[in-house]
Amino acid sequence: MQNLQGLQNQFQGLGQVAQPQQRPPVIQQGGSARLKVRVITWNMGNNEKNQQDWNQEVLKSWDLIVNRDYDVLCIAVQEDWNNSSKYGKFGEAIYNVLKDGYVMFSHVKDGPPGVTNHPFSVKAFLYVKKGTSQEYLFDSEDVCLQRNLFCTKSAAGLSLEFGGFQLIFISAHLPIDTKTNDLGYEKRLDALYETFIDVYDKLVDTRASQRVAIIAGDLNFRDDTPITPNGTAVKDQLAYAMQSHPREFRAFKEVDLAKFPPTCKLRSCTGPSCPACRNNSSDKFDPSCYQYQVEGKIGGRKEGNREPSHCDRILFHGDNVTLRTTSYKSWGKADSIAHSDHDLVYADLDVIG
Repeated sequence: MQNLQGLQNQFQGLGQVAQPQQRPPVIQQGGSARLKVRVITWNMGNNEKNQQDWNQEVLKSWDLIVNRDYDVLCIAVQEDWNNSSKYGKFGEAIYNVLKDGYVMFSHVKDGPPGVTNHPFSVKAFLYVKKGTSQEYLFDSEDVCLQRNLFCTKSAAGLSLEFGGFQLIFISAHLPIDTKTNDLGYEKRLDALYETFIDVYDKLVDTRASQRVAIIAGDLNFRDDTPITPNGTAVKDQLAYAMQSHPREFRAFKEVDLAKFPPTCKLRSCTGPSCPACRNNSSDKFDPSCYQYQVEGKIGGRKEGNREPSHCDRILFHGDNVTLRTTSYKSWGKADSIAHSDHDLVYADLDVIG
């Protein structure tokens, strides 16, 4: 496989506009050149680990990051309230590990600090192998998707262009309404459409000859849940929406979810209190690992039923390239994963001309 460093040698003048109307392609046609892209999304659950501990954990346990078996790394983070450093402590730890070999780009959409104890931060990070280009064209957009006096759910997007190739990466956290049986299905659809209109559409550069676009995050669509307050359950709300509204989804797609178990409503835990199923990645569903909420008083308010679900998703789309998914899995091998009620999800994509 040719990496991005090799592509730079093949395409002289990469990152500069060769024609006034359209930039020439950077991914070689015929499948002889490709980019390896890894996408990670994680709802952190407001982990308050200090910077030194984050640095040590990422080096010790985060093989998804440390192994550097990718040309481009895209990381979407939700519910990171610990923002004493520019990127948050988790983001800072990743930067410290990769800064010698990768160029970092980021965009953060924060809720107001100190207003409540709930974390509302949404972050998007891009790491591109050094030497890819002498010049990048960078842009960013964000949108608030739910506001209760202040923004509580949002999306943050990045665009990076080199040569005629554009990469768009969006981190999103969509709303949920626990007072209805469908858990706010229509609100999530509206929020996702708003993400397309106010982030994705604004970032698209029509001059690019080739494009890869990725949306990753806690999209909050539920398994075995109705799509109307009084309706019958569907197996997967997001899959149902994508099949029912293909035009609104802009030809984005997702690979088979059957490869990993539900990633949200897991039991949060730390240290020795964690069950074995929260300390490793498994392809099997273990009911003992999940919190089951039934209708009634929970935490002082009425909650709807919340089944274990595939809340954390990765959607992608390519223009004038072929996208091949080589991995789409959940991952829980680092200690901090169990602090959250979400497992991390990652995908590996080969971008082929």
